[in-house]
Amino acid sequence: MDPLSLAFASYLDLVVGVTHSKLEDVMGVELTAMQVEHKHVVVPYSYQMWRIQEPTVCVRYKPDLAVFSQCTRVASDLFSQVCAQLQTKRLTHWKQKKLKNMYCQAAVSFKPTVASVQWSPANTELQEARSACNAAIAASMGNGDMKLREEKERLCAQYDQLKKSSAD
Repeated sequence: MDPLSLAFASYLDLVVGVTHSKLEDVMGVELTAMQVEHKHVVVPYSYQMWRIQEPTVCVRYKPDLAVFSQCTRVASDLFSQVCAQLQTKRLTHWKQKKLKNMYCQAAVSFKPTVASVQWSPANTELQEARSACNAAIAASMGNGDMKLREEKERLCAQYDQLKKSSAD
C-alpha cells in the first residue's frame, strides 16, 4: 500500500471511529452503571438510552427487604432532587438536557419499595380460643373418633362463651 493510501485509510478510520463514538454517546446505547451516595446510602442503578433501568435500582440489596426498601426510598429522593436541581439551571449542552430528562422521568415513574418489618402484637384470648376451635374442627373432619368430637365441642363452646362475653 502506498503512503498516500495508508494516510487516507488512517484518516477514514479516525473519522469513522469518532463519528461512531459520538453517535453512541448521543444515543446512549451502552448500558452505564452508576453508584451515587445520597443521604449516607450508596444507590446503585444503570441507565441506557438515557433512561434509568428501574429493575437495576438498588438490585444488590434485594435479598434484605429492609435495606432494599431504604435504598429505593433514597433513590426516589435522589432522582427527584437531581431533577429539581437540573431544572433550575440553564442547560446549554445536549448531554445536560438528556440527563435532566432522564432524572425527571425517573422522578415521576420510579416507585420505591416501602416495607416495614415489625413484630405482630400477641394474640388475644379470644383469638387463641378461635384458633383452637378451628384446629379442633379441622382435626375432627372426616374422623369418627368420639374424643376428637368432644374436644371440638369443648373448645368451640369455650370460644362461643368468650365471644359472647366480649360482645357485652
